[in-house]
Amino acid sequence: MPLFYSDILDLLQTRAERLGFVSAVSSNVDVAELEMYMFQALLDITETVDIPAYLKRDEAMAVTTAGHADYPLPDDFGRLILPRVQNKRGIYLYDTVGNADLEYVDSNVFSRKSSLRNERPTQFTIIERKLWLYPTPDGNGTSDYTIRGLYMQIVERPDLDDAVPLGYPTALVDVALFRLASDAGKQVQALTATRAESMARLITGSR
Repeated sequence: MPLFYSDILDLLQTRAERLGFVSAVSSNVDVAELEMYMFQALLDITETVDIPAYLKRDEAMAVTTAGHADYPLPDDFGRLILPRVQNKRGIYLYDTVGNADLEYVDSNVFSRKSSLRNERPTQFTIIERKLWLYPTPDGNGTSDYTIRGLYMQIVERPDLDDAVPLGYPTALVDVALFRLASDAGKQVQALTATRAESMARLITGSR
């Protein structure tokens, strides 16, 4: 049975009250503030874990043009997936025959590269929401290359009646409480340990 964001918010409210994160005036928690912390927790999680619900497979992120090195990223592009192996970040070059991994290069390193002639690209980086290729693409004979990829989409603020797409949904509570405590200047060791355990469960896919 799925948990919904409203369920998570109720649980977060209960635990926040139990831990004393309440207004000194009303002695109640600010539910609207907790909802923002819950969303921030979702952003924190999806920045460090490739959540399947937010993965996007794009068969045509860009079609190259000979002599042109940079291409706009899709509007829904959030971030690259975590490395499968060193410098492999889910971006591929399709040449009408097959896919080939493009090697990710740090943007600082990439900016010092100089493509002296148009060739088949082997590397890429991301700068200012543009995908940059190296070497600068040639025309691939009579057919341009297609850039394909698997990436994390931008995470939008969910509605409370949406189902939580996490294998370990209550991680949202643990991460939100950790951030709430940090912002309040309370270093609670138990919350730090619980957050670390929750993140580990998400990474390994356990419940």
